[in-house]
Amino acid sequence: MVDADKPLNPVSSAELRVVGAETDDHTVSADILLRILNGLQRMAYLFAAADENVVFKERFKPSGELRQRYAIRCGALRAGSVALTLSLPAPQPMMDLFGTPQDVMGSLFDLYAAAQAASFERTQTLLPDPRLRSRALYELQETLPKQGERWSLGLTVEGRGEIISSTESTRTISEWLAKPQAPDAAMTVTGELQRVYYDQRKIAIRYPFDGRIIDCSYTGGSVEDMLYEVQHELVQVTGTCVLDSEGVPLRLTDVTSIHAVDLSPMTFERLRYDDRSLILTPPLTLTPHLDDESSQLYVMMDEPLGVHVYAQTRDQLVEELAGQLSFLWDAYALEAPERLTEPARRLAEELRVWCQIALLIGVNAVVGLDEGNDLSLGSLCGDGRM
Repeated sequence: MVDADKPLNPVSSAELRVVGAETDDHTVSADILLRILNGLQRMAYLFAAADENVVFKERFKPSGELRQRYAIRCGALRAGSVALTLSLPAPQPMMDLFGTPQDVMGSLFDLYAAAQAASFERTQTLLPDPRLRSRALYELQETLPKQGERWSLGLTVEGRGEIISSTESTRTISEWLAKPQAPDAAMTVTGELQRVYYDQRKIAIRYPFDGRIIDCSYTGGSVEDMLYEVQHELVQVTGTCVLDSEGVPLRLTDVTSIHAVDLSPMTFERLRYDDRSLILTPPLTLTPHLDDESSQLYVMMDEPLGVHVYAQTRDQLVEELAGQLSFLWDAYALEAPERLTEPARRLAEELRVWCQIALLIGVNAVVGLDEGNDLSLGSLCGDGRM
């Protein structure tokens, strides 16, 4: 087992691996690779700045000298796998003026380990400055698989073994980043980005429901950094929302995040719901869309399975999907046939055909036996659909 808290000498190299079904053919999409590498480099600059007590206001911009000393270099892909070697520049004579180089690779490893262990306290130790910490967590989240993506990230640092990060870490970071906002104050609004007023720290989006323009103001420089990736797109803006008498947004203040709407397909091999693990074999692929009435909600449907879920964000959509599949299993597959209507009985029969092995595991979980802690939905797609 890896002990991420054990003090070690600074290391200047590491190995990065992308693993999972996404890499079955020993390739990975350029989009995923760029996301990971960009996030790693930005986090390296943040750790270096924290160690050297760099002073910044709202927006963090590493100096040219800092970039030179902590630029991560990538080695060639290793034959037969999707892996990269990462290294920092060798110390130069003039660098002695800055003291001992920051253990950036070790700090990156520790940050991934903190997310895997769901230890927010460890992130506070790594980055005491809340602004640097918040920005680093955002960058960390960008390097990890999104819900529905079929890959995990492995990071190996000399003497520390390998950390494998999955969507569980993504979920943990999302919860951390959402903490500062009161649940009843924050709201996510979807609209088409119209204009950015950098001098006023404000953006304008067109609300799809009635075409009105909604002003969204922000204070943090990290939000401004997000804007460079989402200009002229359909975006989701999260902040404190002021509503009119009919509950329609008038404006947003204290914006904390701006992200492009993501309608790419989502593939699920395993879903977690409460204390259950829902295993999908073969993997289930669903494509979200925005609701027709307001374009404010992500929607996913699968008629053969009786699935129809909606939520404000993709992460919330996955939670709804897991909950609905768990409900369908309990309500139909585990119910006595004589207590079901004819349509419900047909659905239950189909579920039992698709989930013969899963039915035994599911019963054990329901009655509280020691074995079968996972609730498996088995081959939900009995017709071979992905």
